[in-house]
Amino acid sequence: MGPRVTGTPGYTKAVDWVMAQLGLDNRAAAESEVRRSDTAHTSRMQALFGVTWGDPLLYDLVLNTDRLSVDSCAQAILQLAGRPEFQETDASRQVLAGLTLGARVRAALRTNPSTTNVDVQAQMQDGRLVLSGIVLDDAERTEAARVASAVAGVGKVDNQLQVMAVTRRFTHAKT
Repeated sequence: MGPRVTGTPGYTKAVDWVMAQLGLDNRAAAESEVRRSDTAHTSRMQALFGVTWGDPLLYDLVLNTDRLSVDSCAQAILQLAGRPEFQETDASRQVLAGLTLGARVRAALRTNPSTTNVDVQAQMQDGRLVLSGIVLDDAERTEAARVASAVAGVGKVDNQLQVMAVTRRFTHAKT
């Protein structure tokens, strides 16, 4: 779920897998690759979605496979999957579709060179995409809406982005 802890069974399995997949006989090199991969995943999730992928609060269920067998984990998941609170509904599918579309918009904003430094919220509300947050100028405001509207599935964009009145008060501002 998150960066693996050195010496745990999950870490050892990951290192063994990397050694087998890459044909390595150098365990230190494989360990380095596992750490590099975990760091890259952590950074990517933080940059694109503003979350730490190892944060257990992001998940409905967290099972530690270093302490529980895979079979025990599978049984717990199957038992919980049958509970009413985990059953799909039209409303839950709609919420999930909205979250997915919002994540796609945030990823598009992060990966587009003209909006890579624009850090705003993108949420679906009543069938429209709402952009909110603060941008540097009108050009960033317009460009963020343009990039967001180009994402497949986005219909109407409600651009609620606010333009900074004074940027020089913030040392991290781009101007």
